Amino acid sequence: MSDTKSSPAETAREVFRQLALQRKPPTPENYSRVYAQQAGLTFAEVQPAAAALESLARSLVTESPTADYAKPLREALESGHWNTVNRIIKSALTRAQAPRTAPQVPTAAPAHAATAADSRDAARALKDLIGKTIAFLVDERLGYTAEVVREVAVLVEAVSHAMSPAEIDQSAARLRHFWLKLELRGEGPEPMLRGLHDLVRLMVHNMGDLVVDDQWVKGQADRIRGLLDAPLSAKSLEETQRSYKEFVFRQGTLKHTLDEAAQAVRNLTATLIDRMGSISESTGQFSSTISRYSEQIRSADGLPALSGLLERLLSDTKSMHLEMSATHEELSASRDKVIQYEARVRTLQAELAQMSEMIREDPLTQSLNRRGLEQQFSIEQARADRKRSPLCLAVLDIDNFKHLNDRLGHSAGDDALKHLAKVVRETLRPSDSLARYGGEEFVILLPDTTPEDGEKVMIRVQRELTRRFFMHNNERVLITFSAGLAVRHPDEPQEQLIERADRAMYEAKRAGKNRVQRAPEDMG
Repeated sequence: MSDTKSSPAETAREVFRQLALQRKPPTPENYSRVYAQQAGLTFAEVQPAAAALESLARSLVTESPTADYAKPLREALESGHWNTVNRIIKSALTRAQAPRTAPQVPTAAPAHAATAADSRDAARALKDLIGKTIAFLVDERLGYTAEVVREVAVLVEAVSHAMSPAEIDQSAARLRHFWLKLELRGEGPEPMLRGLHDLVRLMVHNMGDLVVDDQWVKGQADRIRGLLDAPLSAKSLEETQRSYKEFVFRQGTLKHTLDEAAQAVRNLTATLIDRMGSISESTGQFSSTISRYSEQIRSADGLPALSGLLERLLSDTKSMHLEMSATHEELSASRDKVIQYEARVRTLQAELAQMSEMIREDPLTQSLNRRGLEQQFSIEQARADRKRSPLCLAVLDIDNFKHLNDRLGHSAGDDALKHLAKVVRETLRPSDSLARYGGEEFVILLPDTTPEDGEKVMIRVQRELTRRFFMHNNERVLITFSAGLAVRHPDEPQEQLIERADRAMYEAKRAGKNRVQRAPEDMG
């Protein structure tokens, strides 16, 4: 299982198991290197002092490959004997600083004089390299306080002025004490990055909760939150940033059009109300006019007066008829526009809902993501309870995926994940479900499947993946995976079922990889 789920204690136990399997002594250096591998970190992040020492030693070997200390230093580096590395560097520095007893006569022994000068230059270069390395590792831009940076400046000054072996030992002791104190204080880039990471997760979580009625926004927030749940790395941050940019762009485009349509409906509705008011007002005025004409007709004296009244009445009636016809036509046109905009709003809402459903999928492999897995598991567990049928779950993890990434590049690693997902989907039944759980890990739901049949299904997938090579730059690359399988117990939640399958997967890894291991609870 990926490091997103492992606690520090679990990671430490796994480190000791790996050291035992590799038959390496549990020295601080060996422990730190294996811990970095298990936690998905670099060696420098776990042991900055040892990493600086390694960088210094490799620089010395590269810059002075013919020096007498180069070969033993290279061998100590390859074997990981850090005490030896430290001793060789101190010895080389001591020899370079030791005073020469014999007077140097340039005319009689120019080679010796050149050697002494070279030694002094090498010593100065070595001390300068140590100072620059320390200053590079501890900088305010990496999250260290100004007080720590000032303390480092004092240490660098002491290293640069160390001339005798005693002064060098004293500087080394101060450096060791400083690194230990720094580790205990928990300063540096890692706490700052973790804090920023948690802050972004909190902001995204609140963004989804604040928009209660917009399912598309909540869905996109869930997707970004799922990416942030992965281990903090440059790749995960880049994927989160890309997803958020897509979220902002697509939401802005569709929401802008939707807002325009909704505003148009509101404007037309307001116009309709205004026209209705005008009609009502005109009708009231016309009614008053008719009443006035009626009184005048009753009191009219002779036909000439009556004829004039009738002409004015007909003219006012005609004007009222024309106004009513124009209003009727305007209202009919407004009604048609309202109907069109309402249809557009429904179309946009349906499109947004469809996009919200798409976030159930992992964008890289087109398999379910964690949110999609939770929804599908709810469906399958309800069906299994109703039919009283078994539900199996498998956790698979690609073998040696880090080595593949390092050798071929991250782009090839992404293509390998897509290839595996495609082969798995084409091998499984239509009723089975594939989900990417994180990194190179996948979860498979096998409804109405016994543990025995589930094991056969996973072995069949392994064979199919072995038969269908992954092609990268015309190179055939064999991809294998280790899998753990567990059958759901009555009322067992998803997390517990995945955890049991995950432990079985680790057993498959320890047994030699490219294996399928059933959970012990399901083996009878």
